[in-house]
Amino acid sequence: ELEHALLAESHHRVKNSLQTVADLLLLGRPQGTDAGAFDETAQRIGAIAAVHDLLGEERGGRIRADALLRTVAAAAAVDARVDADPLELQPACAQRLAIVVNELLTNAARHGRSPISVQLRASDPVVLSVRDAGPGPNGSQPGLGLQLVDQVVTHALQGSFDLEREHSGLTLAQVRFPQSTHAHPRR
Repeated sequence: ELEHALLAESHHRVKNSLQTVADLLLLGRPQGTDAGAFDETAQRIGAIAAVHDLLGEERGGRIRADALLRTVAAAAAVDARVDADPLELQPACAQRLAIVVNELLTNAARHGRSPISVQLRASDPVVLSVRDAGPGPNGSQPGLGLQLVDQVVTHALQGSFDLEREHSGLTLAQVRFPQSTHAHPRR
C-alpha cells in the first residue's frame, strides 16, 4: 500500500513539474511566427502531464484507454467523439499513446474539419483510428507532428502508422501496435 501511495505521489509531482515547464514555455513565448512552436511544445508537454495525472489516480497502475483518450482530447482542446474498447494500457504505452493521440488530434483540428473521432479497438494488434472530414494528405512531406507520430509508433510501440483519404471522403490516421506487450483487455 505504501509503495502505491509513493508511486501516486511521484506521478503527481512529475505532472506538476511538467505543467510548470509548459507554463514557463508559454510565459517566454515570443510574438509573431515563432509563437506556434512554443504553443505546440507546451501542448505536447501538457499531454504527457495528463498521463501522469491519470497514473497518479491509478496509483501507478495501468490506465484505461478510454480515460486516456478523453483526457488527451480535453488537454488538446479538440472536440472529438471518443469510442474505446475496454483496454488497460501499461504506463509506458499510455505515455507514448498520449503523444501520438495529441499529435493526431491537433493535426485533425488544424488541417481537417469536424466531425473528429477517435476510436480504439482492443484487437491484436490494437488499432487506434482518428478520422476527420478534412482534405487528407496532399502528397507533400509530412510535418513535424506526423513525423513524431511515425517515430513513436514505429520505434517505441513497435507498430505501424498510415494516413489516407478514405472512399467515404474522410481522412483516416491509423496506428496499429501489438497488444501483447503494451495493453491488456479490461475484464
